[in-house]
Amino acid sequence: YSMANEVLNKVAQRLSRRLPHCRVVSMNWGPWDGGMVTPGLKREFENHGVELIPLNAGAELVAEELSNVDDGAVEVVLGYAFEMPKAKSRAPAASASASAIGVAFEREVSSATHPFLASHVIDGKAVLPAAMMMEWMSHAALHANPGLRQAGLDGFRLFKGVVFEGAPRTLRFHASSAVRSGDVFDVQVELRSVADDGSEVLHARATAVLTAGSIAAAGRYEAPASLMTESFEGSSDFIYERMLFHGPMLQAITRIDGIGDKGLVAAIRAADTPNVWMAEPLPSDWLTNPLGIDAAYQAAIVWCRDKLSAPSLPAAFASYRQFRDWSHEPVSIAIEVTRGERNRMTCDVYFVAAGGDVVAKIVGYECTVDGNLARAFERRELGA
Repeated sequence: YSMANEVLNKVAQRLSRRLPHCRVVSMNWGPWDGGMVTPGLKREFENHGVELIPLNAGAELVAEELSNVDDGAVEVVLGYAFEMPKAKSRAPAASASASAIGVAFEREVSSATHPFLASHVIDGKAVLPAAMMMEWMSHAALHANPGLRQAGLDGFRLFKGVVFEGAPRTLRFHASSAVRSGDVFDVQVELRSVADDGSEVLHARATAVLTAGSIAAAGRYEAPASLMTESFEGSSDFIYERMLFHGPMLQAITRIDGIGDKGLVAAIRAADTPNVWMAEPLPSDWLTNPLGIDAAYQAAIVWCRDKLSAPSLPAAFASYRQFRDWSHEPVSIAIEVTRGERNRMTCDVYFVAAGGDVVAKIVGYECTVDGNLARAFERRELGA
């Protein structure tokens, strides 16, 4: 179904180029409140922060978009993250038109200029870590909205991995203007790559959460005993040789303190500075902590391999909140599993400083579990 939608998007793009005087729009809708969504499914959507589109508001958006003859946007996304005219929605408001999201910056990326990619190789090819997507998407939000501070990301979803076949790739990071939502500001952000024909491929999308003031502390955290009902005998060397695919720059887990059916607790090292990971980093320090966040995704792989007998890769999360800078210190991570199934695992992740303070938190992390990844993980050298 999603592939069919994408075909229609590309047909619309082609028609728009062939018929420059014709307004061509491919409208990509979220779920409508028109009867097909049952009350149970509606609650499930709400749990993931997805609002239904009221009928009147949706109809108004159609009329508004078709009347906007000066807008050159062909692919338009309309749904819970965008303004619903006359709709009572808890969702953050933003422009209904895709043109509200512009390019904040672009970057040419390769393993030569970004050596950390050589430590994130799957099936013989370098793959951009989801944690690095988060870092650069946060930069895009701030670049488009100077004067605010980064507080987190909501509704992150990975649509397509960024795979490097050898040649450099141009990555574009899009961001909207900030829209106030209570005490914070929401910014729609996207990661797109540029294809050989000049078209753009959407890889990830999220809502960046910015603030003009200080960020309230999250309090203290003590891992429940249910996360550590069993000891984990494997050393960090064992983890990276037998369970994970990550090379030296991304080997963050120093030990697993315990594991259980409900999760695990691990210790991770402090991050290197950005200039170790790449040439010409955007700022001199991290906005988030790509190594620490990736360590959580690595710990999720360890849990999935131990309890579900299959590896996993990131797919989405509901929210990430950062309460202070934590990239320069070793911390503990606690993974509280909320659902572990044959093809999917969901969990919440707490990043905890030595004194017990929560420095960051991921809610609703979701990863895809797939036994076929095991062989791809073994090919961890470029070109292998």
